[in-house]
Amino acid sequence: MQQNPQQEDPQRGVARSATPRPFTGLVAYPPTPFDASGAVDTATLRELVTRPAEGGADAVAVLGTSGSGVYLDAGERRTVVQHAVRALRGTGVPLHAAVSALSTRDAVAAARDAVDAGADGVLVSPVGYVPLTDEEVVPHVAAVAAAAGVPVCFYNNPTTTRYDVTLPVLRELAASGAMAAVKDTATGPEPWRERLAGYRDAGLPCAVGLSRDVLLLGAGSAADAWHSGVAALLPTAYVRLRAAVVAGDGPGAERWAGFLRPVVEELARLRPITGLHALAAAVGVPAGAPREPLRPAPDEAVRRLRELVAAVPAR
Repeated sequence: MQQNPQQEDPQRGVARSATPRPFTGLVAYPPTPFDASGAVDTATLRELVTRPAEGGADAVAVLGTSGSGVYLDAGERRTVVQHAVRALRGTGVPLHAAVSALSTRDAVAAARDAVDAGADGVLVSPVGYVPLTDEEVVPHVAAVAAAAGVPVCFYNNPTTTRYDVTLPVLRELAASGAMAAVKDTATGPEPWRERLAGYRDAGLPCAVGLSRDVLLLGAGSAADAWHSGVAALLPTAYVRLRAAVVAGDGPGAERWAGFLRPVVEELARLRPITGLHALAAAVGVPAGAPREPLRPAPDEAVRRLRELVAAVPAR
């Protein structure tokens, strides 16, 4: 089992990773907020970015699934990264940006824009209208890495992309220096354990992260990183949970998981992006409705989330 050593942040009293490896610890993914006209709400964005940083997250990532990245145009993506970087300035918390796009040209351009705006790392997922092949994915990711010049995290999300990365592809990308981390969305505890064992046995020189909140609460202990959109809105609870897991504090871990589990289960009843916008409203941050054609959550769902969030301790 590989874990990052933790240390107490004297200003916040929460556990933060002592080793600044890219894409390790708790990586929080805030939603991108929209105003009544449908434009990016930059003022609320700054609040959503600083919330996990102040709560003890090890890094903040924008423009992933949680951040509606594929629903934004290039100018909006630049705006999001620019304002997120400004919001985190002086905090010591790195800012990562997802740069996935259908074409290599657009993904490369997005990576350059993100780095020019100040991103410390980028995430790339092999999205495609037609599912990509290994022979297409390797040069695609390598081109993004070469253009970015910062650590790259490969996001394996076969449910969305219909591409499931193999160990030979990951070994090739890691050996070439094109990949510093892998973020995996497993379908359940046993598939996750099998995938993690494969990653470890392959000796990949990169961080291995898990992205699925229902699994993080029970099967995420051996992951180098927890990737979570919910953690951006309830950061202190996630930080406390991960600290307990890393310390081997079973009762403490179960206590915090018990607080979070009802929230995560309620969100599982909603569509992913819709659910995070509803959770933002429930914690008092006006992120607006998700961008159409996605629909907002019903008022009853927000009310239920507000009740569940009220039961999660602030410290």
